[in-house]
Amino acid sequence: MGAGVLLGPSGQAMASIAEDDGGNPPETKPHWLVDLIIANDSRLDDLDQIKKYRRVNDANSPDFGGILDRYGLPQVNSTQSFISGAMCAVTSPESNYFKSKEVMQVVKDASACLLEAQHDDGTVDLLSHNFYSPPDTAFRVRSLVLVIKMMKPLYQEIPEGEETYNNLETFVRRATGCLLDGGIHTPNHRWIMCDALARVYELWPDEKYVERARQWLAEGVDIDEDGQYRERDTVGYSPHANRALLTTAKIFNKPEILEYVRQNLDMTLYYLITNGQVVEEVSERVERDGRRMRPLANQYVSYRHLALLDNNGTYAAACRHVERHNFDQIRANLDYLLDDPALWNHLPESEPLPRNYVREFTGSGVVRVRRGHYDASIISRYTKQGIFFAFHKNEAILWGMRLGSSFSGFGQFESENIVRDGDAWVLEREVEGFYVQPVPEEHTPLGFDWDFDPEFYDTYGLMWHTENRERTRVHPFKQKAVIREIDRGFEIELSTTGTANVPTAVELVFKPGGRFTGVEKHEDLDDTYFLKEGYGRYHAGGDSIRFGPGTYLHSNTELRGTLPRMEFPTVVLTGMSPFEHKIRIT
Repeated sequence: MGAGVLLGPSGQAMASIAEDDGGNPPETKPHWLVDLIIANDSRLDDLDQIKKYRRVNDANSPDFGGILDRYGLPQVNSTQSFISGAMCAVTSPESNYFKSKEVMQVVKDASACLLEAQHDDGTVDLLSHNFYSPPDTAFRVRSLVLVIKMMKPLYQEIPEGEETYNNLETFVRRATGCLLDGGIHTPNHRWIMCDALARVYELWPDEKYVERARQWLAEGVDIDEDGQYRERDTVGYSPHANRALLTTAKIFNKPEILEYVRQNLDMTLYYLITNGQVVEEVSERVERDGRRMRPLANQYVSYRHLALLDNNGTYAAACRHVERHNFDQIRANLDYLLDDPALWNHLPESEPLPRNYVREFTGSGVVRVRRGHYDASIISRYTKQGIFFAFHKNEAILWGMRLGSSFSGFGQFESENIVRDGDAWVLEREVEGFYVQPVPEEHTPLGFDWDFDPEFYDTYGLMWHTENRERTRVHPFKQKAVIREIDRGFEIELSTTGTANVPTAVELVFKPGGRFTGVEKHEDLDDTYFLKEGYGRYHAGGDSIRFGPGTYLHSNTELRGTLPRMEFPTVVLTGMSPFEHKIRIT
């Protein structure tokens, strides 16, 4: 079988997630699925603590029974997530909580809370951002339909089962209206809506659900030539989109949609780094919330589905990679796995995952390089955090390198393109600083009729009518990064030229949790260090990254007009333009 032997959470040996002979779905659950059910039980092992600290216990509160999120808010999503995980246990004979009266009492109250939180139009709120939200309702519906399907054969045998089942079915029925006429506000929401429509169609077949999904699909899937979705969120919304498109293709019989999922799964293999996780350095999602990588487990269901459908050994290897590194995290997809016995079949033999490559993703403006035990990302068009280079060596991770200069508010280095020049990748940016003259008399008086030019408003504050003003004392500024592979790593040649005496800083931003040697602590700022000369090292998880040599001409680590300092361990090198410095990362 070529998969090796794994240990499941129950401690027993398991021969990969592939127990049976393929073909028709097996009649009984394979051992690996039983191990996931047992792993899922851990969600309920602290049920007393959940009841005491993580739910609303005030019977007079409209949120009674709701499960609190990490901020102490009774969110619909945290409540639904609890219900889904609990019902995977309660409906599985292999679980320690099969038909548990104690668990069902909590689930029943949580299901009643969902109904209380639902608006008259069928929508729910995401308290951190969205209100009367059709897409957030769709997220809940697609999961709750799986719960309803799990409960349907035996809800009358489960304590509190009939009331809970009725509550969940009522919630989904109420939600159908907003699925049929509701809008969205991010690209992936279209496919979540289609997913929810397909799930409802499973319960109550009606062509109106097919037609509404067709309207969203008619827009075309937002995927580039590299296989990257518009939001470029490799660890979060790409997995959501893939699962949604798989469901839509299966239930609405649209196999052509699967080609988009294949493209994204192929691309994702080149974003897999040496510690087994997937990088998110290119994400264009607004929230960003500090994460930079997550396990490939989010894509497990999609890889498994298409490994079996296509007899694809590379996808099978991706599944086994997850099983080996992050088996316990597959339980987040337990409801999907329980719902579709076809996923229980034997995986095909593995084919090698990419481990040694240079891959240019022109649509995304990213170059990915991997050399066995280390890898790097070279990034352009990155408009959120200014990172243009990242380096990973197992748990020793340079999350990003940034270059900034205090130049007229235009000093944060970002490159529109990556250009290959011989053995190097070149990123560069040219801007101009200037001053403006009085508005010509034919365009005055202006008074308080301020017509702000958005291009310059942030930089020049209360300047207005810039289109009518002559620019004078125009002075250029150029920033450049030339990146080359060297033995065991990379050399980054940085320069700032054009206008002299401009303070410049290079930031090396590392993953929290490691330790530094060879650097000097900033006197005032936490987790901020200078590399004034020589080489420094960052140590984590038995690996280390060597960086340098250093340079130091000033102590300003937060240059005016650049992005704010990131709240992560950062080593700073400083200089003045014309600035030229080579940094080696190994």
